Amino acid sequence: MAPLPAFRLETAPPFYHTGCDFAGPIKYKNDSGEKAKSYILLFVCAVTRAVHLELTTDMSTSEVLGALQKFVNRYPSVTTITSDNGLSFQRTAKELKLLYDHIINGEIKKWLADKFIRWNFITPNSPSHGGFYERLVQSVKRPLRKVLGTSVPHFRDLEVILSNIELMINKRPITAVASGLDSTEALSPMDLLHGYRGDTFFPQHAANPMRTKDSDKIIFSRRWTYQQRILKLILEKDSTANT
Repeated sequence: MAPLPAFRLETAPPFYHTGCDFAGPIKYKNDSGEKAKSYILLFVCAVTRAVHLELTTDMSTSEVLGALQKFVNRYPSVTTITSDNGLSFQRTAKELKLLYDHIINGEIKKWLADKFIRWNFITPNSPSHGGFYERLVQSVKRPLRKVLGTSVPHFRDLEVILSNIELMINKRPITAVASGLDSTEALSPMDLLHGYRGDTFFPQHAANPMRTKDSDKIIFSRRWTYQQRILKLILEKDSTANT
């Protein structure tokens, strides 16, 4: 096996070197109850192996730009992005270049020269060159297929479900580290992202939806009950994977 490229091994802030790819399509219900297609845009940190998931309504350039802006707002250390040669990615790279080129102020343009996001494309028809993010696509799709089955959630519910899958993947053990003389702990991407092990979680409700008192509360709504059932399945699969 050839050695890993240098950007996979160097010490860098979270998502300093990022790979991105689309997964899908995934069906969802719109406000009128009709079924439509959505896609998952994955951002994968080349060093920590952490993931960030954005749900888009299609694979257009505008959707990629919107998801990219939200991603950069959360992780402003992004410097390079690696992807395949999809048309939406190529057009997004051109749009970014045009945005930077049209900055008139010379001082600001000089300052942004070091802040510009460089977009790298792998060799055409060589998905193995993007293996560090291609591998995580299956890690997202596998639990999503198991927890959804044949059910079709609403768009916002699907966003919440994806955020829990993102958490589950980022808490997966990637290696063992010594925590004492005779003990070891599992190191996860979440530890590397934030520098500490987070223990806070959102409580899962098992309220009886047949109760009439306070029936207008959100925890008794059918959508909330459905969402909690899905999240419970994700948590159960997460605990099973960690045992």
